[in-house]
Amino acid sequence: MNTAQGKSRTMTHQHAEPAVMRTIPIPVSAFNHVKDTQRKQEAATGVRPSLNETFALLILDHQRLTAINEQRHHVPALMRPR
Repeated sequence: MNTAQGKSRTMTHQHAEPAVMRTIPIPVSAFNHVKDTQRKQEAATGVRPSLNETFALLILDHQRLTAINEQRHHVPALMRPR
């Protein structure tokens, strides 16, 4: 991706791994969510992440929350946080 200074930038998200390049169609509402998340990240950090970084962040957050939710369902109801 090119930055405003014209320099290329690599993915720098927390879990940098080899990238897989695919073209996938997504609904406009999903794309809008990615863009909204990108803008929120920029507002919070002062640095605008690339769409790739934002998409990866959303997927990793989803994985983390799914794992937490799965663990929570394995805890007896009386021991679950409210």
